[in-house]
Amino acid sequence: MGGHGALTLALRHPGVFKTLSAFAPICSPTRCLWSEKAFSRYLGEDRAAWAPYDASLLMEGQKQAPYPSGILIDQGLADKFWRNS
Repeated sequence: MGGHGALTLALRHPGVFKTLSAFAPICSPTRCLWSEKAFSRYLGEDRAAWAPYDASLLMEGQKQAPYPSGILIDQGLADKFWRNS
């Protein structure tokens, strides 16, 4: 499982894990051209059905912090997608 998978799994199941961290996860996949193709093939064209699989949208929807100690996300600076955006 990658960083984005760890984020979505933990955010969808608060209370199961004590801490949450991810290293170089995909951010906002529902707003990226290549993942739009994948999401539409697996989940259909309804973008609302994609939200439970986007960690950024899951974080935006939180009313309180699910992890009181915080969430660690480390992206680094050598990511080619980060440089181009």
